[in-house]
Amino acid sequence: MELRHLRYFAVLARELHFARAAEQLGITQPTLSRTIQHLEKELGVHLFSRENKWNISLTEAGRTLLTETEKILPKLDDAMTRTRAVGSGICGRLTVGAISSMIGHPAFIDTLAQMQKNVPRAVIEIVDSTSGELQEMLAERSVDVALMRLAKPAEENFHVEKLYTDTLLAALPAGHRLAVQANFPVSALRQERFILVPEKESAVFRNYVLDVCRKYGGFEPLIHHEISNSYTALRLTAAKAGVTMVSSAYIGTFSDRVIYRKFSDFQADLPMYAVHPAGGLTPLARKFLQELKKQLRQSK
Repeated sequence: MELRHLRYFAVLARELHFARAAEQLGITQPTLSRTIQHLEKELGVHLFSRENKWNISLTEAGRTLLTETEKILPKLDDAMTRTRAVGSGICGRLTVGAISSMIGHPAFIDTLAQMQKNVPRAVIEIVDSTSGELQEMLAERSVDVALMRLAKPAEENFHVEKLYTDTLLAALPAGHRLAVQANFPVSALRQERFILVPEKESAVFRNYVLDVCRKYGGFEPLIHHEISNSYTALRLTAAKAGVTMVSSAYIGTFSDRVIYRKFSDFQADLPMYAVHPAGGLTPLARKFLQELKKQLRQSK
């Protein structure tokens, strides 16, 4: 049974006149008549009694089918409308996993605001996590897109796109002796107590910081505290518990208690990637990434 057959039936059942029904449907009377005959044959019942070609009425079976059709068609119309909306990215659900430095980036915040404006019917869930955990979520397909660091090339069944390169900064407590030092090499942090994320939480970021200290500062950092994310590390820095290194996206966080310094002898950079299953993006995910890249270009 075709859906259009039910639509044709419903119009004829309301009009009880082949000419008017055919005109309303935009088809010929013979086409409408053949459709009704096909439907009756398929169901094995007469839907209309025909005293003559002008005077028709619904049979009891026809009245039953009309009652049920009037329940079904609005639901089908709604389902098709929703399906088209999801397929075009107008609505639906999107789950974006991101590390905290990405979530704190102004371009990310502006992207969410623009998505709310452009697709207000969409539900966008943001999962704040570490790069290690996001890799697991991608494998489980529990996130549509992950914005993260990569320790190694992604597996073949994932698509990876570099979004931008992050600048790595030293974060010092306000009033720290190095806060106003004109020359700020990596080696200046040799005697400082470091606050870093554990390797199991963010191996890429932690190992990068360690490599910077070893290769460009000539020292092994003294790790005094391990904390799950950079935001909390900044809280401890503000409390004068030590120093840390963070993405430039955090500039301004605890600005009255934390000083951010660039290194004078080394430009410490970390790439940020968008990773998603290689099978393709959903329309809503595609809209999100397009808007994010637009906002990133504008923020330069």
